[in-house]
Amino acid sequence: MTLITAKQFSVDETGAYITELYDVDGNQVLFPRTMIGEKLRGGSHVCFPYFGPDGAGVLPQHGFGRTVLWHAEVSPDGRTVTCTYERNDDEIFGGLDAELRYELNEAGDELVTTLTVTNNSDQPLPVTPGFHPYFTIDPTDTVLNGQRIVVADFEPFQSFPDMTQMRLETAGRTVAISSKDLTHMIVWTDSKGNYLCIEPTIQGNGFDSGRSLQGGVLPGDTVSYNFSINW
Repeated sequence: MTLITAKQFSVDETGAYITELYDVDGNQVLFPRTMIGEKLRGGSHVCFPYFGPDGAGVLPQHGFGRTVLWHAEVSPDGRTVTCTYERNDDEIFGGLDAELRYELNEAGDELVTTLTVTNNSDQPLPVTPGFHPYFTIDPTDTVLNGQRIVVADFEPFQSFPDMTQMRLETAGRTVAISSKDLTHMIVWTDSKGNYLCIEPTIQGNGFDSGRSLQGGVLPGDTVSYNFSINW
């Protein structure tokens, strides 16, 4: 594991995985990445090339983006981490030539994440990505979009299409999760820790019924997917 440390967050180059995110006072915004049982929980990771299961049954849950090795660099001011991944010699992209750039920008009370996909091949690249942040919560006192919730009700998940922002009030703070590109929100927990996932996606489980080209990247095109966390 190679950990890249910025001012208020850290990124593991394996998976370009945010392992922790804190406010300026050192309080947790994201539940820190932790091994619970046999699975990693916490932090935040990109789901690429799709969110959810692969309808073709070839790739793992949430794709390969969170497991492959990226190259990451931190800016001189410690507020931006840029991760890149480029492969055209294996089967990860189905033999297609593509580049990924994942940029994380922190500004004291905000983290903006942008995933940019460039398709250098002569065929469409089917992608329906999402992001998977785990927010630290008080399970006994959690308000979502103005409504007090029972966290266990979100196991396995609830779906919120056509949603550009969700607000979470818990553990003494208010967090807003926003995206103009990823407007199908999934809210999930497995009740194994003090966390609730609010996940911006293109279309929820995008590959659930087959590898749809909806939201894909055409040959020669570059598409960016952006979401922000404000606290």
